[in-house]
Amino acid sequence: MLQGTVSLHDAHLREMDYTTTSNVLDMRLDGDDGKGGLRQFHLHYSNMVSFHTSADPYNGLPGPSGYGHWGYDEADIALDGKAEHRILFSSGIEFQIVFGEFKLSWKDVELTQ
Repeated sequence: MLQGTVSLHDAHLREMDYTTTSNVLDMRLDGDDGKGGLRQFHLHYSNMVSFHTSADPYNGLPGPSGYGHWGYDEADIALDGKAEHRILFSSGIEFQIVFGEFKLSWKDVELTQ
């Protein structure tokens, strides 16, 4: 779904929460609905195996502060059935998430003028 139906490119990570008791990682992002409006995404990773993040302080694109824009991501399935999601932000921050299950949801938000 992330590779075809929905684009997270240039979205902004607003919130990330890892709950150790349930072994769940949740991310909330603000992105584009494809029509110039706001779409709020919720990524839910469960049965977490590992989470790794790294940053290169000398490699990043100009842009917003924080994590920057969601740049590129790749997803792979290992032979053991676990999935891996790698994410690169414009700031140079990278995530590597290994997990068992994934859910993506979103809602479009009408902007008031």
